[in-house]
Parts: sequence; C-alpha cells; structure tokens
Amino acid sequence: MKRALIVSSVASMIEQFNMNNIQILKDLGYKVDVATNFSNPGTINNEVAEKLISNLKLMDVDCFQIDFPRGMGNIKSNIDCYKKLKELAEKKYSIVHCHSPIGGVLTRLAFKKSSTKVIYTAHGFHFYRGGPIKSWLVFYPIERYLSKFTDALLTINNEDTEIANKFNAGKVVQIPGVGIKNNKYSRVYTDVEKARIKSDLGIDGDSLVLISIGELSDRKNHITGIRALSRMKKPAHYIICGEGVLEDELKNQVNSMGLTEQVSFMGYVQDAEKYLAISDISLFLSKREGLGLAGLEAMSAGVPLISSYIGGIKDYTEDGKTGFTIENPVDSVAVTESLNKWSKLSSMKKEKISLNCRKIASRYDELIVNEVMRSVYKNITG
Repeated sequence: MKRALIVSSVASMIEQFNMNNIQILKDLGYKVDVATNFSNPGTINNEVAEKLISNLKLMDVDCFQIDFPRGMGNIKSNIDCYKKLKELAEKKYSIVHCHSPIGGVLTRLAFKKSSTKVIYTAHGFHFYRGGPIKSWLVFYPIERYLSKFTDALLTINNEDTEIANKFNAGKVVQIPGVGIKNNKYSRVYTDVEKARIKSDLGIDGDSLVLISIGELSDRKNHITGIRALSRMKKPAHYIICGEGVLEDELKNQVNSMGLTEQVSFMGYVQDAEKYLAISDISLFLSKREGLGLAGLEAMSAGVPLISSYIGGIKDYTEDGKTGFTIENPVDSVAVTESLNKWSKLSSMKKEKISLNCRKIASRYDELIVNEVMRSVYKNITG
C-alpha cells in the first residue's frame, strides 16, 4: 500500500487544516500517518488534542509524537526532532506533506536524500514586503535553499506566489487557503436565537458587537481592538475567541481600562459561527498573516472586516467594499474612526458590504481547495 506522512509542528494545524487532506489521501489509496506535537498542541487545548488523536485512530491513521518547539527552538531540540524525522524517512513514504516553518525546515532536511516526494505548504512566509529586515536575512535564504528539496511548494497568497516562483521548487501551486466551510458560516440565525446568544453574554440590544477570533498572541494583536473599544462613545461589546500566552495580560488590560463588562473572553471555541451571527464587525488586525482563515470565516458569515492590510489579507479585502482597512495595524485611533464610520453607514450600504464579503469568501470554500489538493496529490508521484 502507498504511504503518506503529514507533518506539522503543532497538532492544531492538523486539526484545523489537514483533516480533509488526510481523507483525500485515504481516498486515493494511501495509508496515512501524522507526525506532530500533540503534547504542546498550539491553538487548541489538550482536550481537543486528545479528541484529535482518537479521531485519527478511528481513521486508521498512526500518530507520532515529535516535540517540535514553538518558534525557532534551540539546537538540541531541533536535532532531536530531526533525528525522529530521519527515522520516519526510513519508512519509505511515497509522499510527505509538511507544514509550518520549523516543521517544513526539519522535514525537508530529513527527507532530502530519500525518494519520497516532498510537498510543503507555506502558510505565509515570515518575510514579506514591509516586514522586518531580520526576517529577510534569516528566513529568505533558508526557504530559497530548501526549495531545492521541495517537489511541490504550495502558497496561499499572491505575494508569496510571486516570491516562490523565483525559487527552485519542482513546481509552485497557489491554493485558495486551507478552505472554509461556507455552509457552516452562512447559516441564518433567527432573531430569537440571536437575542438568546446576546442575553447569555450580557450584551444590550443596541450595542455594536465586535468580534475577533484567533490565538491570543502579539501577532494577532487583540490589544489594539481593546484600545479602540475604550475610545468608543457608542455602546459596544467585544467578543474575543481564542487562547494563548497573552490571555492574562489582555484580561488585565481590560480590567485596568474598566471594560470588564464590555469584553467577553470565550476561550477556544468550535462554534464561532453563533458569535459571528450576532456580530456587526470583525476586528482582524494581525501584524502578519499568510491568508487569515478567521477573516474569511467572518466574511463568509456576512460580517465585514476592519482589518490590517498585509500579507494574504490584501488578496480579499478592499477598503470601503469589504469593510475598512488599516495601514498600521496598531493604530487604535484609526480603528475607532473606522468603527464610527461604520456606525454612520446606511442600512443599504451595510447590506451591500455584507453581500460583497459573502461573495468573496465563497471563492475560498473547502470544496474548491479539496479539488486542488486532490490534483496535487495525484500528480506529485507522476
């Protein structure tokens, strides 16, 4: 039987982005294995990680624990991961599909002398136009070098594709992200359902409802949304879905600003669609973003964005047509101004923007992505 291995540095990338890929490979006749860090699973909690392992076992997928570090790690931790990947390389896989910067680097080094076909999905290069010089000096040469050992380099935004086409990969394929479940987010909630959700969160009926979905990290930049909220004159409530290292710090900031009753920290949620259903605006102010699944999911639900204008976000946002874009993602004054601008729009204009968002998000549906991935997997081995 043909064998395939999927590698990522965190289990959340398997749970959120690769379950469809695993099923596609199985449908194509592959025995699929997964290698990732289940112990430190990333943006999902340990309970979800345990459930993921159970689901994978039910799919006859073997799971390998690799203690990938978060970030660059240290020499010893990287060597240990490399050795475990080298052991897996001896299992004679037909395909290895790797994700995440550190997972992509170590996997391609471990498999470079094997006959295995290597696929790497770049979920947003660390180097990008306007990004830190340090990132260009460190990550650009690494990615360029490793492209020689990459049979298919998959990109998810226009800027990365332009860069990748100058590398030495066997081929470059741009995919429309990792796919969103448009049917899930396009569901229409009744007024009664919306009122119940708002009531559960203590949200007044006339409050402007803001939402952000994503890991509580510096990159996701929730603090700017909180600062913008503190300047709002109109009643507003901010729903924040996600877990992360900055959770305590953000909660302390909310308390110090006297916003405790106006901000709801929901933790990691798997039913974000119900919170999107009651939201007027999604604050998507990432400092760096390969594409931005949360932004597209909000748009799929018809929720306009006030977003940064970097990386893949530029591919699907347009100021005034999908909401409002912010040149400097940490400019909380500009965010507040955009919120006030949104509040003053006519109902007709708001509805037009909402429809624009749904239309654009439909291009990133998981069914479209699945067809592209099926083609990649079928053609990679000739």
